Amino acid sequence: MDKRAEMYIKSIIHYIHGKSQYGSVVYAYDVVNEHITNLGAGGWGRIYGASRNNVFVKNAFQFTHEELVKQGKRGSVKLFYNDYNTYENTDAIIALINYVNQGRSANQWYCDGVGMQMHLDVNYPSVNAVGNTIDKFKNAGFEIQITELDVTINFHRNSGHTLENQAKYYGDLFKMLVQKKKGGANITSVTLWGLHDGVSWRGERRRNGSNGGWANCMPLLFTDLNTPKAAFNEVINAAKS
Repeated sequence: MDKRAEMYIKSIIHYIHGKSQYGSVVYAYDVVNEHITNLGAGGWGRIYGASRNNVFVKNAFQFTHEELVKQGKRGSVKLFYNDYNTYENTDAIIALINYVNQGRSANQWYCDGVGMQMHLDVNYPSVNAVGNTIDKFKNAGFEIQITELDVTINFHRNSGHTLENQAKYYGDLFKMLVQKKKGGANITSVTLWGLHDGVSWRGERRRNGSNGGWANCMPLLFTDLNTPKAAFNEVINAAKS
């Protein structure tokens, strides 16, 4: 399996940066995804076991790093570990990335940083909890990217939250991100996970627990392509702060 991983990873990197005309637009890779949160799940877990600091994770970053060096691209392409619920598993993720980079100097790490998926709800987590996680990643020396951001209302139950509550949450979240970046956190990207509520993977109506009702989760900044929500204005105002 080590050899299969090496062949696959290096073949992909070789093609993108050695053969494809689009290699110049690739500036980062999500090398390993959701290992900590889905510990032991899937084929990799069945073969390599459910240890958090797992050799197949380190191998994946090492193989990617080696082929990028060979292609002369490592200086311009960053490598990330990506996961959801990072505010619940912060210390384990830091330990994993430190394990991947063990024995390497800071300017030659295999893993440059962490991708925070951030599928959030106005109920949970708090903006402060997300900020505390960013502080820990900053102190560990990691580059930080917000990779899959959306904020639902009434996702788990009909809690009575409104679009105004969502707008405030989005605004507070982006004000915090701006503040953290100004304070030295190396936040280099924020990606919203979808164009509008109508095409969001979390935008469909979901059953509200025991009461059997339904609620539209409405997680993004636009209702449709032509209709910005109050949350959009809050994000724009926060970005200007």
